[in-house]
Amino acid sequence: MKKNENGKKSVQKGILLISEIQMLLAMKRTSLASLRTSIALFMVPLTIFTALIATSRFYNFLDVLHLLLPIFLVSFSLLAIGILMLIISIDRIIKIDRKIGELMKESEMIKKLIEAGEVKLKLPSIRDIIKLTKEISKITNPFSNKK
Repeated sequence: MKKNENGKKSVQKGILLISEIQMLLAMKRTSLASLRTSIALFMVPLTIFTALIATSRFYNFLDVLHLLLPIFLVSFSLLAIGILMLIISIDRIIKIDRKIGELMKESEMIKKLIEAGEVKLKLPSIRDIIKLTKEISKITNPFSNKK
């Protein structure tokens, strides 16, 4: 009986670790989207300045200074927000990668799964899915006597 309980605890721990890694990967995906947005925010002022430089021969800078000052303020604000978002996103990605590394050290099974995914994406077979489903149903329904 103890052997069966240890097996259940091991499977539960594995499921919990996989769930935690999935959550961390979702957070990393969100941080990558934030990184993409920060790069876009960073590029808007550069585009505005490029357009202003390209059309500078059609206006005198001092004559349109009252129009250019708000554009410069908005551009520098977007630039600052983009840089801040970039730094925050990179920091979060590094922290998430460290946490995944810690989980890999904690569980040899997780380490093998992640390393196997890096080399080649291997889809589970039908038998593997059926085995996993049976193990999960045993854990979630302890009163089931079916084998």
